[in-house]
Amino acid sequence: MNKKIIILALLPFLMECDKNPINETLIDNNRITAAYNLRTVESLAETYSEGLQLLTIRSKNVAIDGYSQKWCFIYSSGGTDSDYYFHTAFKEVKFDSTSSKRIGITYISTSWFDSNEALGIAEKNGGKDFRLNNLEYKIEASLVKPGLPNSKTFWYITYRSKSDKTKSLMLGIDARTGEVKLKYP
Repeated sequence: MNKKIIILALLPFLMECDKNPINETLIDNNRITAAYNLRTVESLAETYSEGLQLLTIRSKNVAIDGYSQKWCFIYSSGGTDSDYYFHTAFKEVKFDSTSSKRIGITYISTSWFDSNEALGIAEKNGGKDFRLNNLEYKIEASLVKPGLPNSKTFWYITYRSKSDKTKSLMLGIDARTGEVKLKYP
């Protein structure tokens, strides 16, 4: 399958959490991995609508060690017309908002490794070189399962140059095996 089509299909989901940012001031050492507050978010999601399931986890600003100050979790279910957004920070979990239900991704139901391991794999597969060639950069991370037949859960790690918007590197990493399945460009 054409890698560009997959990337374009996933782009709206990878961008969605910028829609409703929460203003939070955190101390630098209060960074967390994606899975740190997962159980708390799951418990909170159950209070909003019965049967909500995880669609994606993402952060727009991840450090090279896979930790971030804030993560966005999106939940949905077959019985609702909305996606539910939750944000986490160190010891804080908040419901943020709902939006129209998205299509093109499916529920994350399998086990997966955490963001710190995903970034370690990304760094070894071109991320470190990207950073060395682009001193001003940001890293985004998304855990998602594309809604394609027989699809697997992936970590999509994207390195972006802050000084040259045309420079980026996206890696699709199988979230169970650690195998890099996509590297673009």
